Amino acid sequence: MIRRHGPISLILLAFLLLAGAYSVVTPLFEAPDEIWHYEYVRWLAEGEGLPRPEDVGAAPWNQEGSQPPLYYMAAALLTRSIPTDNAGEIIRYNPHAAVGQADTFGNKNMMAHGPAEGWPWQGVALAAHLARLLSVLLGALTVLFTYMAAHTVFPTRPAIGLAAAVLVAFNPQFLFISAAVSNDALVTAVSAAALLLAVIALGLREEDGQQGKPSWGQLAVMGLVAGLGALSKLSGLLIIPLFGITLSVVAWRRRSWREWLIYGLTAGGLALGIGGWWYVRNWLLFRDPLALTVMFEMLPGRA
Repeated sequence: MIRRHGPISLILLAFLLLAGAYSVVTPLFEAPDEIWHYEYVRWLAEGEGLPRPEDVGAAPWNQEGSQPPLYYMAAALLTRSIPTDNAGEIIRYNPHAAVGQADTFGNKNMMAHGPAEGWPWQGVALAAHLARLLSVLLGALTVLFTYMAAHTVFPTRPAIGLAAAVLVAFNPQFLFISAAVSNDALVTAVSAAALLLAVIALGLREEDGQQGKPSWGQLAVMGLVAGLGALSKLSGLLIIPLFGITLSVVAWRRRSWREWLIYGLTAGGLALGIGGWWYVRNWLLFRDPLALTVMFEMLPGRA
């Protein structure tokens, strides 16, 4: 067992060490939009509740409050016991920042950094680093699910699964984002899990070699993952058509449209029950199920 799983265990360990190093040495809130992702986490951890129309433009989370809330709720739950009364010492915007302008001399940092961020971490610094640790662990799940999906497709060629894991785990940008406070870490992990479930369903076989039937448990997990994806980020909604196509192919191979209906009602109904409330809430509060009007109101316009 150890020899069989040793290589992927080493890859995961190396990823955790590297991503952990990124999370420690990258200055706080210098990853893309990280300050606003964290401000949404802090907003929830301090008991402010999910965004309301009157919060738009007044709350410190900028456009990130329009995002589905699962990552932020998880990070807020993780950090809710940490006092954040030192926020003013740590969350200090650089008024001269030239973010994204590589040819500008100096002022590359979005934030003004100081000793309050140093070790031992306290208050906001501790909460932000714990939220980064959550992202690191979600990144490790992405690597693992990628390996499992590739191994499911090529069970007799383990090198392919390991190569897929290596390509993901040691991509510098993936390491960087996996070490930041960002909901990208969650939607990527959930999407990798969805890909794994899809290839498992397509690979099910009966004794005669024909397409196998997904179990109730498998359908329930697919519904759960689709619902979690919908609560992770708007792009996570694409998991729903992925599963829809997958289950349609399974039903077509089995020549059973009755089963296709059962698959859709089971997995789709569970996904709707888990993730649908957020979109209903958006419609009731903002008259926009995707809350894109909130995001566009906060983002600067582009030509």
